[in-house]
Amino acid sequence: MTNNRIYVDVNALVLFGATKTHANIYCDVLNKTMTHYKINENLQRVSNFLGQVFIESGNLSTVRENLTYTTPQRLMNVWPSRFKTIEQAMPFVRNPQALANMVYSNRMGNINPGDGYKFLGRGLKQITGRDNYLKIGKALNIDLMAQPQLLEEPLYAALSAGEYWNMINGNRVADADIKETTTIITKLVNGGYNGLQERIKKVNTIRRYYENMDDQICKE
Repeated sequence: MTNNRIYVDVNALVLFGATKTHANIYCDVLNKTMTHYKINENLQRVSNFLGQVFIESGNLSTVRENLTYTTPQRLMNVWPSRFKTIEQAMPFVRNPQALANMVYSNRMGNINPGDGYKFLGRGLKQITGRDNYLKIGKALNIDLMAQPQLLEEPLYAALSAGEYWNMINGNRVADADIKETTTIITKLVNGGYNGLQERIKKVNTIRRYYENMDDQICKE
């Protein structure tokens, strides 16, 4: 800790599961984001924020949702309410644009043809849907309606995660520091409890790391 704030460094991000390349890309912007949103003021906030970000982004490796599925069975497993038969799933195999426009249409503010694909999950939090893009864009003062791909850039990938955390009052929830905190935050972040045990494990890993550290600064 420095000045009562907690910072990440490249080595820590690697220990949490990122590659060295991704750790170098996101170290500075994560520190900027956590400082801006006052996440790094205590360990409960940092561990829960980073834990969720790591799971949502595949350990900082993904800032654009991958909707390319190679088998109909996989589509049926991931989207059981949408695809009940192989015949229903087949047209969407290796067809991410059609899939996004089907599963995200008329949801999350998506009202225009093509909105599902245009506003698929992006950023370290996987911001999804026109409504969320509008809110995040306004908060960050960027035009995500015209340039949704901005959320794939490191700075906005991180800041959008911080802004979403702010939208769900993540700091307040994390500050409660109760047994169910990570479960509650997972519901707010994910909309469900997908990968809950993995999220809990990641949060605990990050928390234990910092409990044993006196000072973390961003360094190569």
